[in-house]
Amino acid sequence: MEMSWKKFGLQAGFIILLSIITYIPVMRADFSIDDPLLITRNMKLRDTEGLKIIWLNPRSEPMYCPIVTTVFWIEYQLWGLKPQ
Repeated sequence: MEMSWKKFGLQAGFIILLSIITYIPVMRADFSIDDPLLITRNMKLRDTEGLKIIWLNPRSEPMYCPIVTTVFWIEYQLWGLKPQ
């Protein structure tokens, strides 16, 4: 059974729209649960030396996930501590 590109596009668009509608309530949410530990009080997110520590010292984080922490570092560099 072959699906046309138009039907595929409509289905993909519907899924994207449904995802956006689902996340609207949390768009203005504040930090929660473990965010203070991982973001707001994490001094390694402040400078490039912290980025080096994130990757080279596995014991520097309570949960060693360097890619996730690097994403937090990039977000901090772009937006600071704004949760939005």
